[in-house]
Amino acid sequence: MQGQNPESIPITIDFRKDGFVTVQRQVQPAWQDWAVVDDIVMTPLDTVATAIDLSGTTTAWQVHRSSMQSDADGTRRAMLLFPPAVTGELRFADGSTAALARCTVRVTEVTVGPMGEAAMPAELPPTSNYTYAASFDCDEALAAGTEHTEFSPSLPLYVENFLGFPVGIEVPYGVYDSARGVWEGEPNGVVLRVTSITGQMADLDLDSGDGGDAQADPELYATYGISDGEREVPVGKILEVKLHGQGPPLLTIRRAGRAFNGRPGTPIFIGDEILTGPDTFAVIDQYSGGRVGINKNTTVRIESETQVRYDMNPSWKGTWLKAGRVYNKMSKRGDSLEIETNGGVMCIKG
Repeated sequence: MQGQNPESIPITIDFRKDGFVTVQRQVQPAWQDWAVVDDIVMTPLDTVATAIDLSGTTTAWQVHRSSMQSDADGTRRAMLLFPPAVTGELRFADGSTAALARCTVRVTEVTVGPMGEAAMPAELPPTSNYTYAASFDCDEALAAGTEHTEFSPSLPLYVENFLGFPVGIEVPYGVYDSARGVWEGEPNGVVLRVTSITGQMADLDLDSGDGGDAQADPELYATYGISDGEREVPVGKILEVKLHGQGPPLLTIRRAGRAFNGRPGTPIFIGDEILTGPDTFAVIDQYSGGRVGINKNTTVRIESETQVRYDMNPSWKGTWLKAGRVYNKMSKRGDSLEIETNGGVMCIKG
């Protein structure tokens, strides 16, 4: 580019395209001189999205997991957790804000493959190393003309330790502010290891690679702001709730002696019972792979990461299964039964 830049100050070039992660680069051309910008790569936004309730009235954690990424460094995906009663607001370039009741979240990693550095949102500061970067986007924010969404309280983020860092070392964490064209430091993260699962809660080793033992370190949880709810280990989430009737949609989750309403993004744990109303259909996304459709007037119980047991209502006609496993138990029936699969192997005993 040729610059009309009498003071030779840095100029930020903005590369934008709908459906892609924004990329910025700074150049500093002299007066009536040229500056060359290195090739950049624009990454499509992740196709996996989760609708998050930000009304401040939720009583359960909500979970978003990005699509899986893999390259020579390893395989990983991001998991973003939304605490109960979380709220959000949009922040605009003029400093104004607007409340946000719902956010369709996407997490798009840009550091995948040999072209990852060219896809970074901006060049890194000289003291930072290239490791992992992702764009955290909200469809509603993009539609409103801003890329900035703020949440209260702050959101825990987890990514597989695909680079093999020692357990216990702190990980520098920074955020790029595209409105100001600068990187901002945030509190460091930490490399941890799950040692075991006790009562659906992960026991975490936070220091074994830094001179500590290989046992769980509950005394360090508060140091790193790790809550009990954050340590619960979901095996899936509610992906969809659909109404086929007069409404309203009714999806109830029974867990540990209490019952509450489920909605898209609600995490699912082993032992959960999920009940649909007379006009409600739902889909479970299993983190081990696959999705399970739940028909109306149906109760299912999550037996394990891959097993779901159905207790059928007499009005039940069938189920849709894309992948994973479903165990159906039913009494003799005189009407027809339809089971549809999207490939794979199906066994029927009876």
